[in-house]
Amino acid sequence: MDFEAVVDVLEHHDSDNQRIEVKRTASSLGKSVWDSISAFANTDGGVVVLGVNETPEGFAPAEDFSPQKIRDELLSGLNEKSSAGTKVTPVPEYQISTETWRDHPVIMVGIEPMRFHPQHQRNMPCYVTAKGLKNGTFKRVGDADKRMSAYEIYQWQSRFIPDDSDAAIVNGAALEDLDLEAAAAMVETLRVHNSRVVEGAEDLTDVLARLNVLSSGVPTLAGVLTFGHYPQQFFPQLFIDVTSHPGVAKGASDDGTRFRSREMCDGPIPLAIQSAVDAVMKEMRVRYVERDAQVDREPEIPEMVVRESITNAVMHRDYSPIVQGRQIAVDIFADRVEIRNPGGLWGDRTVDNIRDNSSMSRNRRLSALLSRTPAARGSGTVSENQGSGVPRMFQAMTKSGLPGPEFIDRGGEFVVVLSRFGLMDDAIARWVDSVAPHAERALQVALVFARDLGAVTPHMLREHLGLDSDDARACLERGVRDGVLDAATDERFVLSTSSLGLDSEQEKILALLADKGTLSSHEVAEGIGLSLSRVRPRLSGLVDVGLIEATAPLTSRNRKYHLA
Repeated sequence: MDFEAVVDVLEHHDSDNQRIEVKRTASSLGKSVWDSISAFANTDGGVVVLGVNETPEGFAPAEDFSPQKIRDELLSGLNEKSSAGTKVTPVPEYQISTETWRDHPVIMVGIEPMRFHPQHQRNMPCYVTAKGLKNGTFKRVGDADKRMSAYEIYQWQSRFIPDDSDAAIVNGAALEDLDLEAAAAMVETLRVHNSRVVEGAEDLTDVLARLNVLSSGVPTLAGVLTFGHYPQQFFPQLFIDVTSHPGVAKGASDDGTRFRSREMCDGPIPLAIQSAVDAVMKEMRVRYVERDAQVDREPEIPEMVVRESITNAVMHRDYSPIVQGRQIAVDIFADRVEIRNPGGLWGDRTVDNIRDNSSMSRNRRLSALLSRTPAARGSGTVSENQGSGVPRMFQAMTKSGLPGPEFIDRGGEFVVVLSRFGLMDDAIARWVDSVAPHAERALQVALVFARDLGAVTPHMLREHLGLDSDDARACLERGVRDGVLDAATDERFVLSTSSLGLDSEQEKILALLADKGTLSSHEVAEGIGLSLSRVRPRLSGLVDVGLIEATAPLTSRNRKYHLA
């Protein structure tokens, strides 16, 4: 992160954020600096800014800051050759620089995330040496450094260690607890497709042992979960919990409703997945589109995406004993669907390379078994196990005018977020038609992004629509020529004022802020000659559509506004 980005936070915000931590550290570093370094190293990286006070009025330089002394302390604490040892273990990649802000020295400590480094990711997590691994391992949550749980620490430590949880025999389980007819049907399918798994086998149990359904004649975890008559007899919490909530967050609605529906989808994996998919799709809106003399049924989220997300959660979750008491959770909110499973990404998988068409399985036996087991409905298998599922999810979502899936790796938990509606919502579709009735599909999606997110970039169109850089930029430039987009910068496009339906007074506010910079509501009112009561709702409207930003909460008397 460059110093200009840090200065923007210092000048326009009144608190830290996910990527920036401000510390006063006048004459001594203090212990909390190392907590922040650990947190940034274990999460997405960030910058610790030293020599700055956080006051009720915002950030200000620390008058008594000793930059050379602080810099020496930092370098000593990060020096792996020091006889005194390092303050954090292991030491992440870092950069230290001394900058000048408001004529005062400040120190920037840039911390790189360890999980994206090919060597460092194998030595995670980073912890404060003096506090030890258990009490000194932190993660960044919002603007705070939070101590990792024992399970999260375990997940990082075992990320590259082969996991044999799916091969463990199930205590108390016997052959009669398996649906041998279903298992035999799978074996017959393999034989028809010339698999050599049956060669030399004396009977079905020999084949099931080769497929890791049995071990020494006893069902394995993979075998029970896939072919058990009722796996929850042995693992009561290994089911899929599908809950539909009335709003955009968990909790009771205004009328006291906690959730609209809830289904605990149990049974063997093929049936549990199908039940969970059905439960989600039942909550999705559907529109019917006439194409070529036939009517197509289009749910707001493609069923293939829902199925792939749930299947991946089942196949790649952590099945180690420590989390066998946690189920997979599917939460349906008014604006999105979230699928959560215990255990973060495994091996060298990250949210950045998850789309690269390669497969790496934490549960290699279970994954192989599900790729051979018939699905509960249709002619395919439960999974493909080829690494092609995530790219197909993106294709299906963008074809429906939706943002691509969002992936969140929290170390101890992995979350997939699927946005609802997109261009599928009738109200949004009507809005797009009113703004750009003859726009191409890519421009329609760009308009929705600009409306919902405040701006759209070529990178967003590349990520979500698969366009190359030139085509993405050409699409946005056509939007500018058509008068529906404005180029805020070379890389950032916003809805034009005509698209937003701004009134003349809002246009005056934008012109004033463009000329004067950051102003309070009183200064805006005075600048355009309107009363404060008339200016305030227009400022709120401009904030809502992403054209301007507020520097403080609505209740703060220090709240000001500037162009986004």
